[in-house]
Amino acid sequence: MVRPLIGVTAEWAEVSLHGWTTPHHVSHRAYIESVDRGGGLAVVVPLVDPQRIAGYLDHLDGIVVSGGIDIDPESYGAIRQPVCQPSQPERDEFERLVWGAIIERNLPTLGICRGLQSLNVACGGTLHQDLPDHGVHPEPEAGTHVVAVEPGSRLATLVGADHLATNSWHHQGVDELGSGLRVTGRAPDGVVEAIEVEAAPAVLAVQWHPELTNDRPHQLAFFTDLVARAAGS
Repeated sequence: MVRPLIGVTAEWAEVSLHGWTTPHHVSHRAYIESVDRGGGLAVVVPLVDPQRIAGYLDHLDGIVVSGGIDIDPESYGAIRQPVCQPSQPERDEFERLVWGAIIERNLPTLGICRGLQSLNVACGGTLHQDLPDHGVHPEPEAGTHVVAVEPGSRLATLVGADHLATNSWHHQGVDELGSGLRVTGRAPDGVVEAIEVEAAPAVLAVQWHPELTNDRPHQLAFFTDLVARAAGS
């Protein structure tokens, strides 16, 4: 059986390697391992010239839009607050265009943490620049709260229950919801934890990090589901 090819979006980072510090396109190994455990073949998608985005997506069966640093508030028309951490405007613009192409194609996609936030911004939504009382746990492998799941959603079908326990490793989140999006999961404090796209039912985005707990079947299921959808695309 041929494994579906699943892209994982990268981010810029200055990396010290072999005695040199140079810019790299990087991806956390947990994303790659999770795609592999889920039955797919992972490939890192670099931040390329926007004109090359379609060429990459033409070769992919599915994609993970990964987590990372804060999104620049200017990208959603807000003034940067002191609590907002450094951003990468090039990545913000790259992912805005990637999300547009994903939705147009209805490409099987899993957005994770920042990936959910960048989807919301790409659809015209805004973000809370800081969620000081959300209960972020310093150990991302730890489960810190329960997510209430919207009945009848793709998330509900995947989870097979009306709630699930998740980790919490983010300080930003959805404020105003973007156009054409549906909230399908919330934390007890009301923070948006999952969204789906009305025009692209193959897209699911979650605010937590299932890749960091891929030893747990109910979290690995997000990747096996992505791979299964990619295999059928």
